[in-house]
Amino acid sequence: KAIMIAFVLSMIIYTLVPLVFIASLSTSVLSSGWSSLSKMSAPLAESAIIAGVPALGALFILDGVISPSGASLIGAGDLIRYSYALAKAGSFPKVLGKVDVKRGIPILPVILFGAFSLLTLFMLSTFEESIGYLVATRILAYSTGPVSLFILSEKKSDKVLSFIAFLVTGLIFSFVGFPKTLFGTLVILLAILAMIPFSRNYIPALWYLGFSGIVTLITYFTLPTLFSLPIIILASTAFFYLATKTAKGDGENDL
Repeated sequence: KAIMIAFVLSMIIYTLVPLVFIASLSTSVLSSGWSSLSKMSAPLAESAIIAGVPALGALFILDGVISPSGASLIGAGDLIRYSYALAKAGSFPKVLGKVDVKRGIPILPVILFGAFSLLTLFMLSTFEESIGYLVATRILAYSTGPVSLFILSEKKSDKVLSFIAFLVTGLIFSFVGFPKTLFGTLVILLAILAMIPFSRNYIPALWYLGFSGIVTLITYFTLPTLFSLPIIILASTAFFYLATKTAKGDGENDL
């Protein structure tokens, strides 16, 4: 219930923000058409300055620096939990699951993922570009949720919902576009390669690589939307079926 309330509130806020921004624009800004907005590097901040409220503009810029840190910290925590769980399941080296007694967290994953994050940050030229790659990996991470729901739930409504959610995930991932989809696929490939020397637990996850790989291939050829959407829906349906059939579903791992 709390998740749904938070989701609805977020949708309301993110709908109101662009509406308020559009309503605040003066006719002089739009004198040369809507294309003039593409020249704005910080639309909300610049519109506040144009409206004569520079303090609000400074607040928007400050928020642009602070707000992403929340998602970044959550993402960092997620990666550490993933590596810890995989290490405990025998799919990653045991050293990645070793918890520091003093700090209460696995230190090595923090260092490794921190270094990887800094590397990707400096390799990308703009903040917008880094967000695109982050979204691609996040979408792929969340695509396992519908499969888990389908396996763990006995309710028919949950199974239908999980199937629809997976199709939507495939479509959203394709909307990210190439080469961001390729980046997400490479992350999955590297994770599976890292698992191979330690166990065979990666075998049920091969559908994951195939799913992201097929969508990446479709985005690479930049097919017209009328053709790409049905192909992605069919491919997502096939891999959803494969994922549900290869999953153990009993919470056990062969260590």
